[in-house]
Parts: sequence; structure tokens; C-alpha cells
Amino acid sequence: MDAKIEKLKEIEKRYLELGELLSKEEVVSDVKTFTKYSKEQAQLKGSFEAYQDYKKLTNEIVEAKEMMKEDDEEIKEMASEELNRA
Repeated sequence: MDAKIEKLKEIEKRYLELGELLSKEEVVSDVKTFTKYSKEQAQLKGSFEAYQDYKKLTNEIVEAKEMMKEDDEEIKEMASEELNRA
């Protein structure tokens, strides 16, 4: 699993890097380079978005588990509902 996460981190880094490159004037004015970077970013988009969803869901699970440690039963119930939705 760690190898897959590392690959997704690399994809995320490259996707964001491409976004920065595509906003540079020298790239925008070079149609060939702009097209190359745009195509590469489009190919990475699905994996990038899936990784963003994964990170959000993982964070929500961690937060819900922390809430489960609370003494307040109402908070525990809310956390349990959050975990069930995740």
C-alpha cells in the first residue's frame, strides 16, 4: 500500500507542478509546450482527484476516531455516524 501512496504523492506533485507551469507566460506563448503539459495534466487528473478524495476521507476517519475517545456520548454517537459514512 505504501508504494501506491508514494506513487499517488508523485502524481499529485507533478499535477500541481504542471498547473504552475501552465500559468507561466513563456509556456502559454509556446503552443507545443503548452499542449504537451496540458495533455500530461489531463492524463493525471483522475488519479490526482482520487488521491485528493482519499486524503480527505482518511482525515475524516482520523478525526472521527479521535472523537470516539471523548467522554461525551453525543460526540461519540456523531463520530460513529461519521465512521459509518466513511
